[in-house]
Amino acid sequence: MKEQLKILAVEDDLLNMTLLKDTLLMHCNKIKINEAYNGREALKMLENSHYDLIIMDIRMPELDGYETTKYIREKLKTPKNIIPILGLSAHAIKEEIEKGKLIGMNDFISKPIDPVKLFEKIDQLTHSKTNTEKREHEKDVIKKPDSLVIDLGFFENLFKNDRKKINQTILTYSNEMPSQLQDLTTFLENGQFENIKLTAHSMKSTFRYIGRDDLSETAKQIENIALNEKDEKLLKTKINELFLNWGHIDLEIKKILQQQ
Repeated sequence: MKEQLKILAVEDDLLNMTLLKDTLLMHCNKIKINEAYNGREALKMLENSHYDLIIMDIRMPELDGYETTKYIREKLKTPKNIIPILGLSAHAIKEEIEKGKLIGMNDFISKPIDPVKLFEKIDQLTHSKTNTEKREHEKDVIKKPDSLVIDLGFFENLFKNDRKKINQTILTYSNEMPSQLQDLTTFLENGQFENIKLTAHSMKSTFRYIGRDDLSETAKQIENIALNEKDEKLLKTKINELFLNWGHIDLEIKKILQQQ
C-alpha cells in the first residue's frame, strides 16, 4: 500500500467541501487532499498532478460531474484517464448512478457522508487498507437533539464531540446559508432556473446535516420545480419557506455558540 493516498476532491459547496475534507482527515492520516470547486478547476489540476482517487460532486456550475468525468475518460491519456472516480450526490438515486457509471464513474456515495461507507469505497477503489473495521467499532452513537430547531448529532458523531470543531463548522454553516438563500431569490428574479436547480440541490444535503429533513425536502421540491414546471409563484412560496425557517435556525446557532 502507498504511504499516502492523494485525493482530488471536487465540490462546489464550501460547507460540503469542508465536511468532506474533515471526514477524510479525521479518520485517516495517510491522505493528502487537493480541492477543486468545479469541473474546470479539476481538469486544470489534473494537467499537472496525478491522483489515486477523484471524489466528484455531480451537480456543479460551469462543468458538472458527469461532463468532467466524460472528459477525463475520453480526452486524457493513461494513466490519468483511468483514475478511479467516486461520484458524490445529495441523493444518489438509481438514475444518477446508472448515468454516472455509463460515462465512467466507478461508484457513488450519498451526502451526508457516512465515514465508514466512504472509507470502504476508498479501499475498494484504490486497493488500499484504511482500517475501516476499527472505525466501525469506534463509531459513536448519535445523540438525541437538545433542540427542536436543529439536531447536531451528525456533527457530534463526525467530530467525536469535539466542541471546537463542531462550533467552527456550524459557524461556517451560519455564514454560508444566507448568501445561498439570497442567491435563490436573485436567480428567481432573473429567471435563472438552472442556477436555482443547482443551488437547491446543494441545500438538500446541508439541511440534512442539521437534522432538518423537512427543509431538505423543501429544497428538493424547489429543485424539481425549477427543472420541470418552472412555476415562479410556487418557487417564491417555497423559497420564502426556507427563509422563514432559516431565521429560527440562525438564532439557535447563535445561542449555541454563545453558550460555549
